[in-house]
Amino acid sequence: MQCPGTLPSDPREVGPPQIRCDNAFTDDGNDWNDPEAGPLATPGAGCVFYGYVPVMTYSKGGQFGRLATHVEAAQQSGLPGAYPTGTPLRRLVDTVQKRLNGDTACPRVWVRPEGRSCDEYPPRSTKQGPAQPPTGTARTFAPPNTDWCEIDPAWNVPTGVTGPTGWSSCMLPARENSVGGSLLGGFYRTNRVLDNDPFFIWVQP
Repeated sequence: MQCPGTLPSDPREVGPPQIRCDNAFTDDGNDWNDPEAGPLATPGAGCVFYGYVPVMTYSKGGQFGRLATHVEAAQQSGLPGAYPTGTPLRRLVDTVQKRLNGDTACPRVWVRPEGRSCDEYPPRSTKQGPAQPPTGTARTFAPPNTDWCEIDPAWNVPTGVTGPTGWSSCMLPARENSVGGSLLGGFYRTNRVLDNDPFFIWVQP
């Protein structure tokens, strides 16, 4: 059918969107068969439009402001994951490698300041995490350059490092860091982000 007053157009065939279904997550939100997840619940199946790359958002003006500020600074230094123009992150589910990523960016010998915990970017649950090749070098944004990232100068973590490989470490308020990290886990489940799936992290004002 052609509407009056319009020119005819070439016919186009549009196929249905690509859909992927899985049962990789449990109905309580934990990853199926992930030893870090605790007791297992019933597997819950679900589907997503696979062509859409999901975007996790944090706000610098919200309750995870320091976490968001760290992510933004790390992305601006050249690390991947920035929405919409950066290289997407890719999820990692291997428990051993996730722990290795965390221990690389936040060694257990580092004494955490009271009320603080160590945050790493890219997240330990990504294939661009600190221990994954190409590993690159560490970086941080410690005082006097900023007042939101506490890193002991004795640890010799360099500032001013740029580039797409490596990682950033900062000490952030422990509860903010923990809850903000848990939200990323919820984001994986809601968007059914499986191993090696791409995603972005968008830092909003």
